[in-house]
Formats: sequence, C-alpha cells, structure tokens
Amino acid sequence: MEHVLAHGTKNYPSFTQLSLKEEELGISASHKVGGANSKFSLRVPKETFSEALSLLSEFTFSPVFSKEGIERERKIILQEYLDHWDSPDNRFFFHLLESYWGKNHPYTLDPRGVPEAIKDITREDLILAHQKYYSPGRMILVIVGDLDPNLVKKKITEYFHQPKGKENLKATSKLPKFFKKIFFQEENINQVAFTSWLPLFRLRADDWKKRYTVAMISHLLGSSRRSRLAISLREREPLAYSAGSTFIIFPEGAVFRIGFSASLENTARIIEIIKEEIEKVKKEGFTQKEFLSAQKFCMYQISMSNDSVWSVAENLVDDLFWRKRIYLPDDLQTAVKKISNKDLTEAAREIFDFNKATIGIMSSPENIKSLKKLNLGQIF
Repeated sequence: MEHVLAHGTKNYPSFTQLSLKEEELGISASHKVGGANSKFSLRVPKETFSEALSLLSEFTFSPVFSKEGIERERKIILQEYLDHWDSPDNRFFFHLLESYWGKNHPYTLDPRGVPEAIKDITREDLILAHQKYYSPGRMILVIVGDLDPNLVKKKITEYFHQPKGKENLKATSKLPKFFKKIFFQEENINQVAFTSWLPLFRLRADDWKKRYTVAMISHLLGSSRRSRLAISLREREPLAYSAGSTFIIFPEGAVFRIGFSASLENTARIIEIIKEEIEKVKKEGFTQKEFLSAQKFCMYQISMSNDSVWSVAENLVDDLFWRKRIYLPDDLQTAVKKISNKDLTEAAREIFDFNKATIGIMSSPENIKSLKKLNLGQIF
C-alpha cells in the first residue's frame, strides 16, 4: 500500500508527476509501514505549508491505484523481500523472534509479507484495504512549526474534516511461557554473533518509571562507553569490538537484549565475563555513583528529546497513538526522579533469569561444531 500510494493521485496521476510536485514544494518525505500503523511524515518549508498539507491529504486519501503502478511495485516489493532475507543478520533476528515468541506469533510476521501473497494481491484487495483503514477520521495528524494556529485549523478542516472513525482494534495475544532455549544458525561468516533475549516484566507504554528503570540498567550494564561490559570486554580484556545491551519493546511485552560479536577463541571467555558481571549486579546492585550518573544521563537525554520540529512531531504522534495523551519532557523527568537505586537492583534480579533466556548463536558450520561442545546451557 505504501508504495502504491506514491503512484499518483487525481491531480497528479503518475509517480513522476507526484514526485515532481513534491520536489517543487520542497518536501522531504519519510514514510513507513509496520505491524501497528502506517506513518507518513513530511518536512516542508513554511512557505509551502498549505499546499504541502493539501498534497498529503490527496496522496493519502485519493490515490488512483493505477494497474501499471501496482505491477511495478509488486516487482519492487519482491526484490525488497529477497534483499531482506538475503542478509544473515535479518535471518538471525527472525529466528530469535520465532524462538522467543513461538512460530506464527503476530510479532514474528514480516510486514513485507511472503512472495505468494505479494504475487496474489489484486487492485481490488488494495482498494478495499484502503477504504477500510485509510480515512481522515482514523488518522492522528501532528503539525509542528512556526505557523498561525488559525491557519492550521482552517487547512485541517478544509483538507481532512471527517467524523471520528472507529478505534483501531488492538491485537492481543497471551505471553508464552518462557524457558531456556538455545539455537545455532549456520552461516558463511567467520565471527561469532551471540544474542540473549530475556523477558521483561510487562512494560505499559505509559509506565515511564519502569521504562527508564530498564534504560538505566541497560546504560550501566552495556550500552554506555563506561558500562560494566565496556570496561570488562574492551579495557580489562580487549576481547570484543561490539558488545553491549539494549531493550526492545513490543506492544505486549518487552525484551532485554545482551549481545556481542567476536572471534571463536574469545567467545567462551566473553560469555563467562557477561555472566560474572550480571551475577555481580544481582548480588550487589550498582554503586550510588553509577546510579546517579545513569539518572543524570537519562535526564539530559530527555531534555534533548525535543530539540527539533521533526523530533517533536515524532514524539507527539507516538504519544497519541500508543498512550492516548501527550507527555512533556517534564513528565518524563519526574518519572526518572522517582527511580531509586533499590529499584534498579530489584528490577535486575527479576530481569536476569537465564532459565527464561532465548539464546541465539550465528557463525560458520565449523565454529558451530566447536561452540556446541562448550555446553552453553551450563554456563548460563
């Protein structure tokens, strides 16, 4: 759908005409489609705002669905599909998703689809989907800039007015029962890629205290240049260039990720160090100096989170879509101030349960044979 919409509107009935009009108005566009929504983002000069807003409405709600454009994009999407799955990293991530959530879980479904479906989609299918999901009444529209509010209201009414549509249906599914799983993926690569996913407690989209608690743990354990893992794996023992932690949020559930890439001969020692550092955190927690440093870092990151009209717009639309209200930086900083060092220790003890870990290892067939002899299940 995203690709086909670019193939013309009533007033600009071809890809070329629509693209030239966007360039004429100085539009910088960024569109993406995921499992939850379609997002169309435009950055435009103040001088062409009204015309650009009109074009956004026409592009989104009045496409021509030309047969020629559909067939051209069908071929392009098939190439995108092949490009994506040709990457070992993408295949590895998919296997992590399947191992963690289970086969055919909604979170494992690729928005690109599968070749059979891509080949079978008809013009009528696209029109019906567009009529069902793409209407001004179902849209969240965010406009940020040095503009006259009265002009903005007038143009919104002119281009987008429609009664409020039905709320989007929420996809719900039960969380799987998590237990230790290890899989090996053979690829034609020399290095060893290691990733461990640990289930997080449910993270509501608006539970900022929990989200920043996890962010601070990740910062101190592996995502900052002075984290425990950075010091252990780059300074004390220079074993890995790429090693660290982060967390991934799904609509119903979240994952704490620990990973590294290294040579085969360093892999066992790196895994031992990761386990040692995590056990130390679970037993002793973080020092007060570490805690205050992470808290201060989060406060600064929040203060810079709205440093451009683009980032303000992105934050606002995410708030309205996922949380149904707007959160200002002060709201987030208030949540961070409520976090204690004890909160970090308690959360770390809950998170770092390797009996529930999904561990993926990708390397060459020869390296995989050697790694299987390490009995990684016993190390963790």
